[in-house]
Amino acid sequence: METTTKIEKLKGAVNWNLWRMRIRAILAEKGLIDAIKAEKELPEGTSTKKAEEHKEKRLSESIKAAAIIRLNLEDSPLIQTKSISEDDAKGLYDRLEALYAPKGFSSEFLIAKELFSTTLGREGNSIERYLMKIRGFTDDLALRNKAMPTEIIAAYTLNNLTREYDYIVAAVTQTFRNEEKIDLDDLFSAIIDESRRLRAREPEETALVADTKKNSTKKREFRCYYCGKKGHYAKECRTAKDEDSAKNSTEEKSLFVL
Repeated sequence: METTTKIEKLKGAVNWNLWRMRIRAILAEKGLIDAIKAEKELPEGTSTKKAEEHKEKRLSESIKAAAIIRLNLEDSPLIQTKSISEDDAKGLYDRLEALYAPKGFSSEFLIAKELFSTTLGREGNSIERYLMKIRGFTDDLALRNKAMPTEIIAAYTLNNLTREYDYIVAAVTQTFRNEEKIDLDDLFSAIIDESRRLRAREPEETALVADTKKNSTKKREFRCYYCGKKGHYAKECRTAKDEDSAKNSTEEKSLFVL
């Protein structure tokens, strides 16, 4: 059965653990997981024909598995494994594991570097993607016994939102001042709710701007019935106001003379 599942491509050590689980799930779904495992010895007495059939099947599965793996690599891992044969899925997977499996400080440094460069603006203002990346990186560090304090994660998350979230940042900050412990799930849910509220306002604001432009265009085409010129209504007519002012001035002078 064909899968339509799409996963984030392997960048390197920063997302190796999650990528590893997902790529193995895809290979298992397609019946190709054995292609990245050590080949089992055939039972004694296996006929030559059976052995050849097994070899051909293994080769076919290996080519398919290697193709799937390569299609889910970003440029750097792809270049790093260019010397691996296209029919050697196990060799390809083993090379990736040797390159990017956790090895201590270097991988932790790269994960932390990716985390600290994650901002809402860099994620195209997609709040879901932004929060997912923060959660992924912090969870990855926790798996390496480098868990960050919840308060630090919360502060970093709020500090790297865009200015349109200033209201919720202030509200959440005030709320957490009175809380003994911050719940990241609650925080992320509140941010997502605010994002939905902001998105719900956009059509109204767009309609208001469009209506204003429409009225402005209509006004430019309207002809004043007082002076006959276009671009204003009679109540705004400068000519009418000037004439009224002159008339009032004349009447005042007449009364003074009397």
